[in-house]
Amino acid sequence: MNALTFRPHLAWLVVNGYKDVDNNLIPTTVRGRVGIHANSSPVTPAEYERFRDMCRKFQIKKYPKRNGFQTEGIIGSVKIDGCVVDSNSFWFSGPYGYLLKHPRKTRFQSTKGKQVYFDAGDVDEYLKRTRSRTSLGRNTPLSKIKQSVREAQSRLLTDTTLGREIKLMFARERRLNPKQRLRERMLFSLQCTKKQKRDLRLPPIDKAILDALQENDIRFFIKLGRVLGSNPYSVDYEGRPSSQLSRFLLTYWAEPGGGVPALYTLSPNALAVACRHFLNNKHLTILAVGKQRQRLGLKTTRGRKLASFELVGGQLRFS
Repeated sequence: MNALTFRPHLAWLVVNGYKDVDNNLIPTTVRGRVGIHANSSPVTPAEYERFRDMCRKFQIKKYPKRNGFQTEGIIGSVKIDGCVVDSNSFWFSGPYGYLLKHPRKTRFQSTKGKQVYFDAGDVDEYLKRTRSRTSLGRNTPLSKIKQSVREAQSRLLTDTTLGREIKLMFARERRLNPKQRLRERMLFSLQCTKKQKRDLRLPPIDKAILDALQENDIRFFIKLGRVLGSNPYSVDYEGRPSSQLSRFLLTYWAEPGGGVPALYTLSPNALAVACRHFLNNKHLTILAVGKQRQRLGLKTTRGRKLASFELVGGQLRFS
């Protein structure tokens, strides 16, 4: 039977219906029901502590003790319903996620397994077939990749206008009571008014200030001081600048330049290495770079990518 191998505590979460995504470095074209295999390694204390935190998060009251998990065998099955590169699931971290649905518990069947294995053929042969299905023949055209860059640049330009500040104000208002909402709008109206025309005695500004005094709202007066000391918004207002990572991805995503390769041709790991090197930021992770790419909506190729790299004379070379 086709099967996926997990650590024992994760396999328990899968067959009990709590874990609905399996992260992997490669995509899969396999669909349908597969077995869930728990490997032979015992659960470490650190893993069990994280497992207990997950149980508390999902309000799971009954779960095995650290030495009570079934190991080295098939403990259930699940249906692979798809393979995605983005998901709102708590479990998704990429770069690929197998959607796991309709879990079932089965009678324990002792057997050895591999990280990803199928009885129909050897693992290496399966990986070769999977990569061939996502080869250059099914790549995203370069024109669409460039179009995604232009669309991201357009959205980023919109976000640096006064419209972004208005959207942020409305977003903050959702969790405020009516009086606090009035104060926020009052502060925004003052921010859009020329300094010489700002008058705190005019209604409803005076009422908002009086309510804040009665409620001893110190944060309001701190914000008021900042607004009165800052320049007003204008028609050509430039809002919060985009992050250095966003500008780097947009500049070199579709076209190389300045020693930087076209970023869409790099694997997730190589992309993170390139961002750390060229931005001189050692704290950037694969997950952070991948999430930023998804937020920008940048399309990527589905074929084989440049994965190996070396530092030659202070410059990165990919192959």
